[in-house]
Amino acid sequence: MGFLLSVVFLNLLMNINYPAGAHDSLSLLNISPEVLILLSLISTAALLGVRFSRLYYVPLTIFVVFLRLFLIGEALIPMDFFRSFNLLLDSQFLPDLIHLLYTTFTFKEFLIFAVITVVLLIGITTGVWISFKTIHSYLSEIR
Repeated sequence: MGFLLSVVFLNLLMNINYPAGAHDSLSLLNISPEVLILLSLISTAALLGVRFSRLYYVPLTIFVVFLRLFLIGEALIPMDFFRSFNLLLDSQFLPDLIHLLYTTFTFKEFLIFAVITVVLLIGITTGVWISFKTIHSYLSEIR
């Protein structure tokens, strides 16, 4: 059951269409190509008898979180700025965006949103890590 929940969590994380005006709930049922690649990497590691190690899964977890943030940026930039997403250009505007949010919200609102953002980022990262560990453990046991 844990294996199935882990795969569903990763699939939902990659398939969620945020931020979009209209959410197509059927698209959440599609199997994400990213998740298939991740499952093939984890199953190969389990098949080769590689133990679950931070050396392998920390970069993989960082990659998944970065990919999800990249997909969000790829949806937000054309919606708000009417141009395509450019990682090099847009990452330079991040301090300006944080300053804009700081000056437009009250300090209390800004602090609440900052804490929520950090908690969500930690929660998603932890969820990805636990999913990887659960999937690897299950595949190692059935090997």
